[in-house]
Amino acid sequence: MEAAKSTYLIILHDTEKELLEFVWQDTSNLIDQEFRKNLMIQKECVLKYKPKRILLHTQTFQMTISVETQHWVNNEILITWANTGVKKVAFLMTEEWIAQLSIEQAMAEETSNKFLTRYFKSRSEALEWLQS
Repeated sequence: MEAAKSTYLIILHDTEKELLEFVWQDTSNLIDQEFRKNLMIQKECVLKYKPKRILLHTQTFQMTISVETQHWVNNEILITWANTGVKKVAFLMTEEWIAQLSIEQAMAEETSNKFLTRYFKSRSEALEWLQS
């Protein structure tokens, strides 16, 4: 079920699997402020649905996340995920190496120790791991 949508992001909710999917669209024109606004939409959905699992589709993610925003993600978003009971986070990897590196760096902060995180190239593998 579609839980929320913006120009850059579609959020899907699966009650049965206790799963939220964050499907990033083309982010080539995404600016930092708009990125943060979209992450706040994610945060609202995490607070509302309290998923145990999150799957992020980042294959088309092209924005490089600044160091400042990486810290903001850790303090504002990931802490919320941990505090609401998220247990596993899976990423479908992007083709853009630099953007991927900034995504991984954002997740490398100490908050990500509160839940398991893995990176995948296929949705089926990611879902299999999330459900295990």
